Amino acid sequence: MNSTPPPPDNPDLLSHHMFDVLAHYSTLLVQDDNADLGEPDPAWFGPLAKDWINTAPGVIGIGVARPFTVPVTVDVRRTPPADDDAEMRQADHVTQAGLALPSGRLLVSTLGLESDPPRTLLTPGNYAVRVYQELSALAGSRRTRARPAGRQ
Repeated sequence: MNSTPPPPDNPDLLSHHMFDVLAHYSTLLVQDDNADLGEPDPAWFGPLAKDWINTAPGVIGIGVARPFTVPVTVDVRRTPPADDDAEMRQADHVTQAGLALPSGRLLVSTLGLESDPPRTLLTPGNYAVRVYQELSALAGSRRTRARPAGRQ
């Protein structure tokens, strides 16, 4: 994980984090540290294949094209990014979901692998997560933006 301080010219950006995550089973998970998806029912994977996103309490699943290492960027913002921002214009697909983060520890991880993914410390609360997907890119990169839901 690579974390950098927010740029001084963007007071809306609270933190910026970059990860490389192995998308085992063609899935990434953005979740609260205390959430436990367990062994998902096969029905869990339908929305991941169709809409590239699915949710469970404390968990957002993000589908990827193939099981390989995917670059993931997490930006924590005070307010949502503009609907006409550069990522929105460049993305092939954009989805959004809410995420409860009672522990204040955000994980970006994968299904089926035992590991100790890095934790991103945030203020406990409810967040909106916007996922920008560049489906045309072979790497299938995902850009994830999170912001406290109560700060709009």
